[in-house]
Amino acid sequence: MRMNQFMVEITLPGYLTQEFIELIPEQRAFIDSVMEKGVITGYMLALDRSKLWVTFRSRTTADVIKI
Repeated sequence: MRMNQFMVEITLPGYLTQEFIELIPEQRAFIDSVMEKGVITGYMLALDRSKLWVTFRSRTTADVIKI
């Protein structure tokens, strides 16, 4: 199967609630596991922490959305 590359731009909330902050460790562990599989090939956080860019290797856009 042919793999495609995708870049996703995520806009983060201007104010991080405690509830949001508490989700970060679980999300970071998930990202690490997906990176080990080669699905996520990289990510970058804007200096002002307003945006996050994530690059994926996947067959379809639908697969990226599921992740």
